[in-house]
Amino acid sequence: MKTYKNKMGLLLISLLISIFFVGCSNQNSSTKENNDEKKEGNNNVSEEEKIITFGSSAGPGSSSYIIYSGMADLINEYVPNVRAKVTVTSGSAENARLLASGQIDIGVVNSKDLYDAYHAQDVYKDVIEPEKIQFLMSGIVTADQLITLDPKIKNFSDLKGKNIAIPTPGSAGATWIWDGWIKAHNLSKEDFKESPMTYGEMADALKDGHVDAAFITTTIPTSFLEDLSVREDIYFLELTPDTQTLIADDLLKGYYVKNTIPQDTYSFLDRDIATVGLPIALAANSDLDAETVYQITKVLYEKNPELIKIHPAAKDWPGEGERAVLARVVPGHEGADRYWKEIGFVE
Repeated sequence: MKTYKNKMGLLLISLLISIFFVGCSNQNSSTKENNDEKKEGNNNVSEEEKIITFGSSAGPGSSSYIIYSGMADLINEYVPNVRAKVTVTSGSAENARLLASGQIDIGVVNSKDLYDAYHAQDVYKDVIEPEKIQFLMSGIVTADQLITLDPKIKNFSDLKGKNIAIPTPGSAGATWIWDGWIKAHNLSKEDFKESPMTYGEMADALKDGHVDAAFITTTIPTSFLEDLSVREDIYFLELTPDTQTLIADDLLKGYYVKNTIPQDTYSFLDRDIATVGLPIALAANSDLDAETVYQITKVLYEKNPELIKIHPAAKDWPGEGERAVLARVVPGHEGADRYWKEIGFVE
């Protein structure tokens, strides 16, 4: 009997030990399966994404912001392992500084800010590493527009002694552009009365007769001009070939170009208008690796038709042919230049 009890005890102990090891085995198997599932799930995740910051010079709701956001979407879709995020800044001047300091990777900068910041001149004398600002691609070109409602004012010299509405200081059409027009016509600032104001204020001032003409420098078409033309006759004062060349190639050399306002821009135009304009560019921080910038440049140029579907004004980002490098007023980024050389736009 005693022997039987001993045998039963040993059997019970063996059974408990077996259950213990089976449980451990099942737990290990379950853990292995879970780990395998995690590994399998990780295989579906792409390599670690590179986050790049895209500095927009325009805020939500504007056509420019829609275009810049569309660019970021193209980058995210077609450039492997890159995630572009749009951040809104105060404009071109801030973007130039943020690019130099490495706080953004890509930014929208007009060609004057690009030129001045790279050379650490004018308001950019305090920029620490200006050489980090490098050209990526050109975009839309602004168009200077000098208008009046007075049919007796037929050319620039007729404005002498008149009150001219000019853009407010710090805007895209700051007074330095207007000064270039004045010098090109051998006149001085003392020959005019200048009234700085916003474009919206210009429309009212023209209608009320508070100013005789308005100087506008922005992208075209300018919506308030079409609205104003419903009630008023608008007259453009255009540049002669000589003054157009003088402003673009001499007075504002380095960042201004000849431009034309096509007749079909506004319903009230009966001809093309010769003018000048400021190219807008995308610039990149030099620390952004060359392969990434190459892929971004390639995608933005070759996928432009997809961007146009988002907004028709995107046709000028970057525009046709060598217009894509029109604003290359500073050295190009290694990655961007590699692409432009491949297609013959840069030597």
